[in-house]
Amino acid sequence: MCSSDLFDSAGSTPTQENHAFAGDADGGDRAERLRNFLFQIATIVLAGLWIYSPAYHGDWLWDDDQAITANPVTRGPWSFEKLWVAPPGADYFPLTGTVFWMEWHAFGMNPTGYHVVNIVLHILGALAFWRLLHVMKLPGAWLGGMLFAIHPACIESVAWVSELKNTLSQPLFLLACASFVQFDDDTDAAEARKHYLLAVLLYLFAMFAKTSIVTFPIVILAYGWWKYGFAVDGRGIRALSLAGASLALAVVPQMFWLVMLRKGMSSTPLYVGCTAVAVLGPLSSLALVRSWLKTPPDEVGGGAKSLERYVLYSLPFFWISAVLGIATCYFQWSRAIGQEAIPVGGIASRIATAGMATLFYLWTTVWPFNLLTIYPRWEVDPPKLWQFLPWPIIIAACWWLFQHRGTAERPTWQRHMIFVLAFFVLMLLPIIGIITISYMRITWVADHFLYAPMVSVLGIGAAGVAAWYARTKPQEQPLALAAGAVILAVLGYSSFRYAHVWANEEALWPHTIAGHPSLCNVGCGCWQAHNRLGAKKFARGDVDSAHYHFQNSTRLRPDLGETHNNLGTTLSARAQMLAQRGDQGAAKREMDAAIEQFAEACRVTPHVPAIQVNLANALAAAGRFDEAGNRYKSLIAMEPKNPALINNYGVALYKQGKKDEAIVQFRKALEIAPNLKDARESLAVALGEKPDPSANQPAAAAPPPGGQLQLNAPPPSATLGPAPLP
Repeated sequence: MCSSDLFDSAGSTPTQENHAFAGDADGGDRAERLRNFLFQIATIVLAGLWIYSPAYHGDWLWDDDQAITANPVTRGPWSFEKLWVAPPGADYFPLTGTVFWMEWHAFGMNPTGYHVVNIVLHILGALAFWRLLHVMKLPGAWLGGMLFAIHPACIESVAWVSELKNTLSQPLFLLACASFVQFDDDTDAAEARKHYLLAVLLYLFAMFAKTSIVTFPIVILAYGWWKYGFAVDGRGIRALSLAGASLALAVVPQMFWLVMLRKGMSSTPLYVGCTAVAVLGPLSSLALVRSWLKTPPDEVGGGAKSLERYVLYSLPFFWISAVLGIATCYFQWSRAIGQEAIPVGGIASRIATAGMATLFYLWTTVWPFNLLTIYPRWEVDPPKLWQFLPWPIIIAACWWLFQHRGTAERPTWQRHMIFVLAFFVLMLLPIIGIITISYMRITWVADHFLYAPMVSVLGIGAAGVAAWYARTKPQEQPLALAAGAVILAVLGYSSFRYAHVWANEEALWPHTIAGHPSLCNVGCGCWQAHNRLGAKKFARGDVDSAHYHFQNSTRLRPDLGETHNNLGTTLSARAQMLAQRGDQGAAKREMDAAIEQFAEACRVTPHVPAIQVNLANALAAAGRFDEAGNRYKSLIAMEPKNPALINNYGVALYKQGKKDEAIVQFRKALEIAPNLKDARESLAVALGEKPDPSANQPAAAAPPPGGQLQLNAPPPSATLGPAPLP
C-alpha cells in the first residue's frame, strides 16, 4: 500500500513487528527481532487461552444437539455423500460437517475437546489477521491481531460449539485475503500464480466452512480501487458488464426457481428450464476469459492494475460465491426455514432492518459491552419513518468521504475509511435482513454475524493508533502505552467475564432474559431464551419453573408449534402430579388445557408428526380414546412401520371395547419389533393372560430433546416412548 497522510510516519517503513514476521534481520539484531516476534505471538496465544478459559469445560448449548450430539451423520460412519454431496441437514457447510464428524469420533460426548478446538481456531484466526495486516503493509498489524483475539463480540462464536463454522472459516478466509494481496504485489510471475491459486483454494475451503463471506469477490474490486485507483475506461466497463451478465445468467434463473420452490410452486419443467438458462453463465464467462487471453493488456503500467484486470482476477471467486451461495439459499429456504413463516415483513421493512442492523454492528464493534445472546427485536412491520434514518446517515457519510478521498498516490484517511466501510457492509450484506435466513425467526442481529466483518474496523483502528503513537513525542509514549494497555486489559477482562455467561445454559439464558424488557412484545426473540431455560428446568424435574418459562415463550411466539407443544408438555406433567395427589378435578382441567395446547401446536405446525403423537397421547391420557384412536390411525398411515404408534392405537381400540381389533394391532407391532415390551404386555392383557392394570394410562407427552421441537424431528418412536396397555 502506498504511504498516506495518515500512515506516513508508521506506514512508509515496515515496523519492527513486520520485520520479525518476515524474518528480516536487516538493520538490527536478528535474535532480538526473533525474541520480540515470539513474545508477540505468545501474548496473543496466552490472552486467548486465558479469556476463553471459562469455556474449556463448558456445556453443550442451544442447537449443539442438532449439529453434533443428536446428528446421525456426525455420529455415524464416514460418508462422503452425506457430508459433501447431499447432506441431510439445514445447511451446506461440508467442511464444518467433516470437522464435526472428526471431533465426535475423537471426543464423543465430552464437550471439552470441541471447545478447545474452537479456541485454538480463533487464536489461529487472530494470527492470520496479524499476517494479513502485515502483508498489506499496515502499521499496528500485531495490535489488530490482538484486538481480534480479545474482542468481546467474538465470545459467542468461540464459546458456542456449533459456531465452529465461524472459527473454521475465519482463518482460511483471512489467509486467502493475505495470499491475494501477495499475488497482487508479486513481481515474479511464478510466485504470483502460486499465491493466486492458494487464494482461490483457501477461499473455496473457507466457503465450504461457512458461506457468509460470499461477497468477498466484490471486496476484491474495492481493494483494487483503494490501492491503485484504476481508471474506469471502456475496456474495464465492458469486462465488468460481461462478467456481471454471465453471473446474472447463472444466478437469476436459479434464484427464481428457489423462490418458486419456497412458495411451493416449483415443478420439474421449471427446474430444467432454469438450469438450462443458468448453464449459459459459465459459458459466457469462459468466452470472456478467452477474449482477454487473445488481447491481454500490457503487464506493466496501468494495464496490470486496470479495472478489467481486477474483474478477471475476481471471476473465479465470483463463481465460487455464486455456486455455494445458491446452495446455501436452497438449504436455508427448503430445510432450515421449510414451511415456517419468518416475520420479516416486506421490502420496506427489510430496508429499515438492514440500515439499523448495519449501525448496530458498527457500534457493537466499537463499543462491545452489554452483549446478549438474543437482542430485542425491532418492530419493523410496518416500519416507522425514523427507522429509515440510518440510510441517509450512511449515504451522507459515504458521500462526504468520497469527496475527500484523495488519490491512490496520495490517499487521505477518508479513502481508507471508504474501503473499510465497503468491506464491513459487504461482509454484512447476506445477514442484515435483505435475504431471509432462518435465524430471523429469533432476532434480527447476533454477535456471531459480526465475526468476519469486524476485522476491517479493527484493522483501521489499530493502524490509526500505531500511526498516532509513532507521531507522539518520546516523553509522551510511555503514557500512551499505559493507556493502551489499560484499554486492552478492559476489553480482555470484559471478554473473560462474558465467557462465563457462555459456559452453560443455566447462566446463558437468565443473562439473556435479564437484558430484555420485563414485558417483551409478541414476536420478541426472548421466547427462545424462555424455551431453552424451560427445557433445562423440566429436565431437572422443576415442572412449575419450566411451566412459567414455556408460558412466556408461548406468549411471545404464539405462531410456533414448538412453543405450544412444550407448554402442553408441562400442563400434562402437572396433570399427572395432581392426579397422584388425588385432586382429580384439577388434574382434568390441566389435561384439558394440555390438549388445547397440543391441538393448537398441530394447527400452526401440521407437518411435524411428533406434535401429533403428543396430542394423541394426551387424548388417551385424558380417557378420550375414540379421538386418540383416530389420531393414531392417521399417524400410522404416515408411518406404517412404527411399532410404538401401532401399540398405542391398539391401546385406544382396547379401551373402546374393540378387543379383537386391538389384538390385531398388538400382534402387528410385535411382528415389526418382537422385543417391544409394552406390546407384549398389552397383548397378554387383551388375551386375558394378565390382569388389566386399569389405573395406568398411556404415557403423557414428553418434550422433544433439548426442549425445542425440531422441524426435522426424528420419528415419534425416537421422541416418545411407547405406551403400555392400561
